[in-house]
Amino acid sequence: MKLYRVALYCDTGVSAGYEYFGTKKDALRKVREEKDPNGMDDAVMEEINVTPTKTGILAALNRYGDHPDNG
Repeated sequence: MKLYRVALYCDTGVSAGYEYFGTKKDALRKVREEKDPNGMDDAVMEEINVTPTKTGILAALNRYGDHPDNG
């Protein structure tokens, strides 16, 4: 199963947390929304592959959901 994580950044390049999406289309839409007027990327998309089992989902949640920069 694929999930998409969008890393958000402030104007100074400091992390502003992450948002997660179930479709690539939604994640890319968020990346486009976060472009600043100068054309700089304030968001970067990453594809995450999750094993679709209880163990795999819990491992992904522990790895990606408990990140210190998440909000």
